[in-house]
This record gives sequence, structure tokens and C-alpha cells, in this order.
Amino acid sequence: MEKTQAPPHTKLTILVVLYNIEILESETVKSLILTSLGIQSVKLLIWNNGPDYLKVSDVEPLKKVGFDAEVIETIGNESLAVIYNHFIHRYSSENYLILDHDTVLNDIYLAETLSSKSSELSVPTIRMNGNIEGPYLNKSIIKFPQRLSTSDHIMAIGSGLVIGREIVQEIKASYSSVFDERFYLYGVDSTFFHRVNKLKLGNRVKVISGFEHFLSRLESEPEKLKAFRRKERAYDSGLQFKYYYSFLRSYYLFSRLLLDCIINKVLGRSQSINYLDLMAAFYNGVHYRKDH
Repeated sequence: MEKTQAPPHTKLTILVVLYNIEILESETVKSLILTSLGIQSVKLLIWNNGPDYLKVSDVEPLKKVGFDAEVIETIGNESLAVIYNHFIHRYSSENYLILDHDTVLNDIYLAETLSSKSSELSVPTIRMNGNIEGPYLNKSIIKFPQRLSTSDHIMAIGSGLVIGREIVQEIKASYSSVFDERFYLYGVDSTFFHRVNKLKLGNRVKVISGFEHFLSRLESEPEKLKAFRRKERAYDSGLQFKYYYSFLRSYYLFSRLLLDCIINKVLGRSQSINYLDLMAAFYNGVHYRKDH
């Protein structure tokens, strides 16, 4: 895979991943077009991940704002880990910003991304309906921008992360890739932070002012989509137990989830995961979509 050599002064390269949406319908893209900031030497990659090819792939409105924009299309719903790693490998840049398509950005956040240093990992606060929902610092929600210490343990969603070039190099030196490609959808974000925490990079993490975002776990959805998410979460948990936790910790978490499943079954409540899928993921050690 060839690397696209961006100019040395490229401060920021942005990825926006689309799924089942046109470019100009994306809230994220709309936000970028409407920014009042002066955009210079910022690369922007729009990645359409399916399920169909774009009807219109014109990025001229983004170019008019100042973005050096291009489009890639993979309509097979590719693994997010693969997309993120490809994006980072493809471009030489001081910083890499990852976004999904349904994020309402603001200029305060965008200004923070443009001022991020290559030695830092910038993590935004996430709001939904005005309420802060993340990130988590030592298992508590962070509500205000702050810097962390080496011993701090952080968890967050991937959308909005600004990953500095030096952070990329340090993670790759230990894990060969920035994101774990054994995961497809769920788990891509959390395993990234498992790596950050294990490498004790907390003192390089900066929590910044964030944005409004859609979080699927907080929305009502059709049953078919809920079933899909139950399976994905089960594989996420099973693979994380296998590769990121000790045997005793995994045994404890398995037991808790099994008890929750039994209680939910008895009380007639919906399940958050499929326990058989969880067991299959742990036993086989691969995602069910790996051979597809």
C-alpha cells in the first residue's frame, strides 16, 4: 500500500466515514462546509463504506472552503479498524482526525483540532441532547476539558479523536498497527484505548471541548438493527475478553454477563448481547465476518 506524501506543512488530515448516506446529507460534512475558520493545508478524505456507491461524489463545496478533499468507496461495509489504519498509512500528516457521518461539529472544537500537537492524543467531550455522555476517565464521565496523568485510564468513542503522529508511531512500535483489525465495528474504539492505557500514554492525552453526537445505545431502534447490535456487541466482548483481559478477569465478566442474561430471560426483558455469540467469539478468537 503506497503512502500519499502530503506536504510537510500538512497540520491535519481528516477522515469522514459515510454509511448509507450521500456526502452532502452528512451532518459532519455540512458542519465542515459551514465552518467560519480559515482552512489551509488540511487534507480531507471522504470514505463511503456502502452499502451502495455514491450517487454524487462531488467534493467541490468542501474544496471551496479550503479542504484538499478526495473520495474513496468500499461498498462492502469494511471493518472500521481496517479503514482507520489505511487512512493513517495513506497520508503523511502531523495529526489525524477521525469522524463518522452524523456528528454536529462546531468551530470551537475544530479550532482545538487544528491546534493539537503531534505529540498528543486529543479526545473530545461528547454530548447527546445536551447531556455529556463521555469520555470516561477512571470510570467517571469527564465533563470539562483537562489534561491527564500517566496513571489515568481513559475510554472514549473513536469519532472526534485527533491522533498525533508521535502517538501513532508509539502505538505501532508495540502493536504493529494503530487499531486492532480483529474488530470490525464495536471494540475498535475501546481496544484503541486499551492500547493507549497499557502504554501509559495518559500524560499525552488532552480532553478538549467537543460536540453533539448520535449514540446508538441511547436511541430506540428497529428490532432487526437491535439484533445486529446484540451480535456485534457479543463479538466485541468475547474478543476483548480473549485478547485484552486476564483469565480471571474474563471468567468474572463471563459470569456476570451470564447472570444478566438469565435474569433478563426470567423477567422477559430484552438482552443487550447474545451469550452464544459471546462464547463463539471467545472460543474461535475471530470475528464472524472475518471470512466474508
